[in-house]
Amino acid sequence: MRLKVNVFLGVMLILMFSNFCVANNSHPASEFWIEVDELELNLQDAFDGGLLIGSRAYVASSFAINLGHSVEDIWISTGSGEMTLLYALVNEISIIGSSLTYSEVTPIGGHLATDVIFSSGENLQEIINSGSISGVFCYPHDYFLCYDNDEYWYNSCEEREEIKKDCYIPCTAWSGYYEYKDCWFRRYRICYTTGCSEDSCYSTSYYQYTAGEVCVNGGICVGGYCASTGCVFDFECDDGYCVGFECQSDDDTVVCTELHNTGFMSDEIYARDVEYSREYFSQEALEGYRSWGIPVVRLMRKNTYLKDITVLIVDSFLEESSYRFGESEVGNEMGKYYLDNAVPLFERIGVLIDDPDWESLFIEDSWINSIIGFFDKKNPNDEIVENYFTEEKVAEMFYNALGDKAELNMEFTIAFVKELEKAVEDIERLVKESEE
Repeated sequence: MRLKVNVFLGVMLILMFSNFCVANNSHPASEFWIEVDELELNLQDAFDGGLLIGSRAYVASSFAINLGHSVEDIWISTGSGEMTLLYALVNEISIIGSSLTYSEVTPIGGHLATDVIFSSGENLQEIINSGSISGVFCYPHDYFLCYDNDEYWYNSCEEREEIKKDCYIPCTAWSGYYEYKDCWFRRYRICYTTGCSEDSCYSTSYYQYTAGEVCVNGGICVGGYCASTGCVFDFECDDGYCVGFECQSDDDTVVCTELHNTGFMSDEIYARDVEYSREYFSQEALEGYRSWGIPVVRLMRKNTYLKDITVLIVDSFLEESSYRFGESEVGNEMGKYYLDNAVPLFERIGVLIDDPDWESLFIEDSWINSIIGFFDKKNPNDEIVENYFTEEKVAEMFYNALGDKAELNMEFTIAFVKELEKAVEDIERLVKESEE
């Protein structure tokens, strides 16, 4: 009995010893991992891509988390002796047909080259001995080119991969209505013609317009101005005049009214402008401002450059008035200068005249204007101011203030107020001469 036990134990020891000294069972090459040129690959893919030859950066892959599944645990036979596959690759030892022998090393926990089976059915040592380690590996995202009007990635084998950049740019949202000619309104949006040339997207913008509509807010077109049919006589208006069948407030600001009517100023901002004018401007200041504003509006309708300048001046005024109303934490230095210095100058004009003929802005060349003019009794000084503030004169004031300045800054603001001051002095002198 003791003899049988001893024999049994001896056999078990032999088997256990064999397990330590004999290589593990065969495994597919796809279970062994290697890092080649910072790219994690299994051994099958590295072989298929020809990455087991040439001068490359080889590192044991961090993916090989199981013992014996890293290339540093595979023992091969080369012309330079027995070594691991990783050692041969790192030290650039040739493994192409270098030996007709098989490794006799018995690694613990590792694998012989004969344990690593490729998809062809051959083991690694057979492939080494036959010299068939070759192939081409296609590096992904190697470069990009245009295809079907978009940018696409291509691998190093010139095979197209996924899209890199969609060159299409959608149109912007439609704008609000604006008046592009008398009484005619339309909207616009910006669209793009897009495509791809060589390896880059390109785009060209263009404007798309809606069909024109007459007086989109209702009413009828009278003398080039959209007027509602809300009134015929002044007494029908609670506050102001009936102008072109529409009630116009006696306190409307002329320039801002034009900007509002042409879509350059929102209803909310326009209401705040009117409210500020009524709150802080005297009636004389408003009348003096209108006498200057009437030719400015006529000029704005003809000269887009001066219109842009006027818009910037108005913006600075609105920013400062918003600050004074407590609706903004920051004021505007130029707007402050206009309010503090230009408004008193307008008031000096206003004390000399009656309310100027601002209605003519909206019913110019109309039979209604002739009727109003017939019944309108003018202050003799009104004609002096009207004759002084011509379109040519206000244009001269703008250009004199601009000089060679590249932008509307504080320097322009001061120069413009000086131009206005000279104009007021001229008007006061003319009025005085007419009374003598």
